[in-house]
Amino acid sequence: MKIVISKKRWLWLLTLPILLLVVVIGVLNARQDKFVQELLTNANDDFKGKITIEGSVISPFKNFPYISIDLKELKVFETKDIQLSPIIKIKDAYAGFDLWTVLLGDFEIKTIRITDAAINITLDSNNTLNIVKAFEPIRDINNIKDAFRVNLKKIILEKVQLTKTNLQDSISLVFEMTKPLPILKQ
Repeated sequence: MKIVISKKRWLWLLTLPILLLVVVIGVLNARQDKFVQELLTNANDDFKGKITIEGSVISPFKNFPYISIDLKELKVFETKDIQLSPIIKIKDAYAGFDLWTVLLGDFEIKTIRITDAAINITLDSNNTLNIVKAFEPIRDINNIKDAFRVNLKKIILEKVQLTKTNLQDSISLVFEMTKPLPILKQ
């Protein structure tokens, strides 16, 4: 017995995955601005430091099979004063989401990819790191559902320069990663 599939069915079988991808990207694009603003507002309300971005775009294939939002020019400051030099400056920070959970309205981060970044960590005279100060909570989280959920499967760092300076003895260590480096993989 020979199974015959018409040209119409072949066309549907080929276009259905593309159509599904377009729908998912459309849903993500429609919710992107609201999601990014909510994330930034919550982070800036919760921590002593400040996080800023210049913009965001959908990047459907950067963290395939996840759909990503590319946060352009992400900066993290030790305090709310953005006139100071940022602790972290990232050209592209990709947050990857699962296709199916996005369709259900759940934006749980599965992957993070950081590209072209400079991280400047400083140890002050009180033995406190500036990055710890920046992410020091301002308020307690009363309800765990209020906290942003991250279920990371993978972190990739690419073209990252990490500088750690001890202000007590003025010694600086510099670490540079030029090739993609997977940090966490489940």
